[in-house]
Amino acid sequence: MSLRQSLSTAAVLSLTAACFAEPPATTNLYDAPPVLVTATRRTRTPDTIPAPITVITAEELRDMGARHVIDALRDLAGLQVRSLNGNPAQAELSLRGFGENAHGRTLILRDGQRLNSPDLAGVNWLQLPISMVERIEILEGPQSALYGDHAVGGVVNVITRGDTQPARTEVAVQGGSHGTYGASLATRQAVGEARATAGADWQTSDGYRRNGDYDSLNLRAGVDLPLSDTLH
Repeated sequence: MSLRQSLSTAAVLSLTAACFAEPPATTNLYDAPPVLVTATRRTRTPDTIPAPITVITAEELRDMGARHVIDALRDLAGLQVRSLNGNPAQAELSLRGFGENAHGRTLILRDGQRLNSPDLAGVNWLQLPISMVERIEILEGPQSALYGDHAVGGVVNVITRGDTQPARTEVAVQGGSHGTYGASLATRQAVGEARATAGADWQTSDGYRRNGDYDSLNLRAGVDLPLSDTLH
């Protein structure tokens, strides 16, 4: 067989194989809901913020099985959680590392309001029930120009359930070792054009170390009312 005949036969075989090739599998694309960040005091998307930022949603909190807000922050890069006696109420949080007083250089907010105590900058993390959290925003880097002191390392803004949540009621119970028990109730309902929110969270534990026990009861209620168009 000549070289020309061999090349012709190879070309025919290639075309035949191409005719029987399976069509490429199609991939369905879905648009994920946009993530909005308010830790910069303006509602923005993460890609427009010139600083490292992490957002933990309520769904991610449920998937990781976090019992407290502080539990959801333990595994984040660049963030350190320290608790001397295992009590989550007394845990210390630091961003970017500043030594022994690092927790005093990380600002903790709830819905944009400061939670750090004015003296030692400590935060009682049990006053942030996980059942009432919509998302957690972690903004790394110095933010003193926006928030003043305590924000040299960064800002952690805990957003509670707001208008973006549909009407729903959630009930949860938990139990574990060392006499750890808890129960929570969170509800949000529409009342005309208003939105009513109520929640209760109870937790108790003997702790795994001496003097590590705690008891916590948090109650929360609120009403969101739309402003009239005539108000300026």
